[in-house]
Amino acid sequence: MPGRDIASPQACRDLCTQEPRCAAFTYVRAGLHGPQARCYLKTLSPVAKVDTCCVSGVKALATMSALEQNTDRPGADYRRFDVATEDARLCRDACAKENQCAAYTLVRANVHGPSAYCTLKSSASAPQSNNPSCVSGFKQEWPMSPLETDTDRPGLDLSGQDSASPEACRAACSRDAGCKAFTFVKPGVHGPSGRCYFKTAIPQARPGSNCCASGVKW
Repeated sequence: MPGRDIASPQACRDLCTQEPRCAAFTYVRAGLHGPQARCYLKTLSPVAKVDTCCVSGVKALATMSALEQNTDRPGADYRRFDVATEDARLCRDACAKENQCAAYTLVRANVHGPSAYCTLKSSASAPQSNNPSCVSGFKQEWPMSPLETDTDRPGLDLSGQDSASPEACRAACSRDAGCKAFTFVKPGVHGPSGRCYFKTAIPQARPGSNCCASGVKW
């Protein structure tokens, strides 16, 4: 992905965290690629090379299940893309990088068209085995605290997205490696829909906030 001017290695890391396609980053110090420091986001994780020019890092991916051979997980598709080979790891790695993704299925070539393709899913349906056309998998969830009703945990936002309920927000946080805590804001407060905010760390709880429900990752 193209480089951009940036103030610090930490700001470059945060850009990578917020970009679903980013797997790693390199921050190049000022004066090397121009007068300003530059941040380069990577779609894959290159082999590290020690160099005083730069600071780099790799995004921690969500924990994924083993590949489910000859298995479909139908429904809940939100994105589809062709792949050049029938390598389900391409689907798995794409799912791991996207907060919305809960499961995936690789459909082999010459089933619904000449190319193999991946479907990324917003929820994980029951697996349907004995299907040689497909390989599937799902995001494994981290254990979460009980839902903290009428509680806000302000600050340290990683990202915000529309969400249907506190339970959906909690489940989404549990699947995201970067999410350490969350706050769900009720409809009508930050817009017509409910909003789910992932947190990079665990902010102080503020009970008695009837706007919100929160929780933390154990």
